[in-house]
Amino acid sequence: MAEADVSSLEQEIQRLRKIVDVLMNRAERSTEVQGSDFTLFQTAIMLEEQVSARTIELESALLEQERVREALRKSDARFEAIFELSPSPVALTRLSDGRVIGASRSFKSFFGLENDATEGHSAAPGDPDIWLRAEDRKRWRERLEADGQVFNFEAELCSAQGHVASVLLSGKVVDFGDEPHVIADIRDISEHKRRSAYLEHAAAHDPLTGLPNRLLLGTQLSAAIARADRNAMRVAVCYLDLDGFKQINDQFGHDTGDVVLIEVARRLKSGTRHGDTVARLGGDEFVLVLADLRSANECVALLERLLEAVARPYAGADGEFSDVSASIGVALYPEDDSDPDVLIRHADHAMYEAKQAGKNCCQWFESRAPS
Repeated sequence: MAEADVSSLEQEIQRLRKIVDVLMNRAERSTEVQGSDFTLFQTAIMLEEQVSARTIELESALLEQERVREALRKSDARFEAIFELSPSPVALTRLSDGRVIGASRSFKSFFGLENDATEGHSAAPGDPDIWLRAEDRKRWRERLEADGQVFNFEAELCSAQGHVASVLLSGKVVDFGDEPHVIADIRDISEHKRRSAYLEHAAAHDPLTGLPNRLLLGTQLSAAIARADRNAMRVAVCYLDLDGFKQINDQFGHDTGDVVLIEVARRLKSGTRHGDTVARLGGDEFVLVLADLRSANECVALLERLLEAVARPYAGADGEFSDVSASIGVALYPEDDSDPDVLIRHADHAMYEAKQAGKNCCQWFESRAPS
């Protein structure tokens, strides 16, 4: 029975008892055994029976109410234990302003909050203590207001010691008191994101030099061609192979060879422009994509500087050596072809011509050297 029904029943019993008391007093003051005053006794007895019946009903309702309250107390205790000991950060917040009403231990630990400082902590838009971006908080609240619940909402939060954590938020709107609240669960996916980013980077980059590999080269070359096509520009695809590198490996070992490759990669990167691509295909072979050229002449001086840079001495464990240079073959988009793979093959073919021409030089595909 609801508390309102119990209260109403108590009021009815009190009213009946007052009526019985009044009737009994009037009947006891009367000297007549029969007549209208005898009717008062009958009425009082009838009402007393009703009071007894209603009292029994009230006692039963009060017992039931106490059982319900005890069940609620046990349920609240179980909920509090689950809430407090949840391994995932969990919090109860006001929907209107994001104010934290209660939080699990893991929530307090996640945000580096003291026990007595958690309740009342703000999670409102613009609060730098929790939300990294106010726009995320705004979208989170809008979705809760529209749907009543949100699952796997991705955002970045400021966790303990100022660290930024990538998280998935799930929440449900519940009514506590006179305004809506939100039970929110936080799942930290920072490590998963870092691992995914690492694997994605590893899949597209050379592990030794950190340069783009053949896979990423194809993507960036295609993008450069598409951009050149829109803007009526040119792209130079340059295939570079080191001269004398095999002798370095044979004489000094592969560790020294790796040092040379890393240094060559650094020199090529520092010698090209922002927006150009330097990729390693494997071994001592590199491909450069020189993008957004108005004419082939724009890259001539750059290629000459790269030849000079690669030919400078290298430091090894046994001292300096200067037996390394580069042969470069160049194919031009759109003159030589428009297909990325074909352009790389043409540049490779031109590179072999540079080898035959004496090495440490640059050759253009089909001798289309700029004037």
